[in-house]
Amino acid sequence: VRPNQRGRYFGRRNRAMSVAAFAALCLGGVVLHQAEQRSSVVLGFVLVFVIALVARLASAYFLSRMVEPPDTATAEDRGALWQFLRGGRRTNFGRFVGYVGWMHFAVQVSGPMIAPYLRRDLRFTYLEFMLSTAATVMAQFLTLPWWGRYCDRFGNRRVLMFTGLLLPVIPVFWLFTTSVPGIMAVQLFAGASWAGFALAMGNFMFDNVK
Repeated sequence: VRPNQRGRYFGRRNRAMSVAAFAALCLGGVVLHQAEQRSSVVLGFVLVFVIALVARLASAYFLSRMVEPPDTATAEDRGALWQFLRGGRRTNFGRFVGYVGWMHFAVQVSGPMIAPYLRRDLRFTYLEFMLSTAATVMAQFLTLPWWGRYCDRFGNRRVLMFTGLLLPVIPVFWLFTTSVPGIMAVQLFAGASWAGFALAMGNFMFDNVK
């Protein structure tokens, strides 16, 4: 993929992945909602995990059909990891890894709490939980092409900076709403922000790694 077309290409690629994720979320949410209505949630989870198992087996089949491109490692490549750990802070890519690493560390501190917060504290049904989660994926689907064009036109660093300012604001919004529409609005904003961050992160890595 040509460097000046990576944003649009991976935007379309990630958009296709978002469609699959959205379909899976809707399917799982509907199954669990129907199971909850029939007081057989355990059976609903069994069905969801069986579907996931079949999908992963299909994924494993396609992975087995892939061909590994030939690659010849040089002496410089073999020592690259140690050199990076020792002096990464002084390189452009090292600073990028630090930025992305600390951002994801911060997200994982609070991210695992969202599901139990919605289900246990706000008492969302499985259908409402599905809708709030699917809003994130829908926002990614809608905004990825726009982010791709922006990355190609203005550069990945600018998108990383802009979305990096948006992401820390997301948890603040959770403090001011407990309704389903309000939570969905927050998730739409989060999905759009993460779509740009993830796309620019991947493209920046391709541009900076030998």
